[in-house]
Amino acid sequence: MKQKWHIMVGLLVVVFSFEVATTDAQEETHLGERQKIGEANESLSQGEGTKEEQPVALFDAMEEEKVEVWLVQQNSLKGQVFIKNKTKKPLKIELPPTFAGVLKQQVQQRGGGGQQVGGGLGALQGLGIFSIEPDTVSKIGVKTVCLQYGLKEPNSRMKYTIAPLETAVSDPRAEQIITMLATNEIDQGSAQAAMWHVTDSLSWQYLYGKRRVQPNGFIRPYFSERELYFAVDIEAEARLRAIKKRESLRVEKSQKSENQIEEDSRERVPPTKKGDG
Repeated sequence: MKQKWHIMVGLLVVVFSFEVATTDAQEETHLGERQKIGEANESLSQGEGTKEEQPVALFDAMEEEKVEVWLVQQNSLKGQVFIKNKTKKPLKIELPPTFAGVLKQQVQQRGGGGQQVGGGLGALQGLGIFSIEPDTVSKIGVKTVCLQYGLKEPNSRMKYTIAPLETAVSDPRAEQIITMLATNEIDQGSAQAAMWHVTDSLSWQYLYGKRRVQPNGFIRPYFSERELYFAVDIEAEARLRAIKKRESLRVEKSQKSENQIEEDSRERVPPTKKGDG
């Protein structure tokens, strides 16, 4: 009986030892696999596969044919900018603070008839950077103003694209007016009055006397007295902001020039040899 008991105990010990050895081996295998997975994840996080895509300016992306952009105007007051990613990878697009909406026919012919509009993108979107997936289209609603007095009212049947604002209007006050409109600092009627005063040199007296015919046939002032009152202030503020921006750019350019001169002078100075007096 004792012999049988010892045999059973021996079997139990052998079985137990085998299970422990098997468990330890499995644990080492799992630990090794986890370590490999961890190393692989670390390698991915540091490798080229996850290198963060740098933002590209919208007009640069258009020039490089990475994106296709078109503008659909409901009227002179509002529209929608459509941006299509033509590449096979996600893109980070840096939106311009302002833009000009130009008829595609004008772009092809470098001029011609048709109403141009101005609007804001980067200012409207906060930081002005957004991501767009491959082969997808993003849509951004924008508020706009007319840049040319007396031309046909924009509508959804007209084929627009966008271009840098300075290609349509050179006066720096226009950029400031559009930026204020995009950031909801000013109302649209006042913005339009101020813009026509800037781009077409229309006097405040002329704008005060301008009339429009309503659908019911009644004639009413194009701008209210309140809109014209604020338009005068908007033009003055736009002028002040344009001057400040020009001065800021001048100081920045001057500082860069000074830094470049200092760097060049350091490169030209020969290293001092030991023993030189």
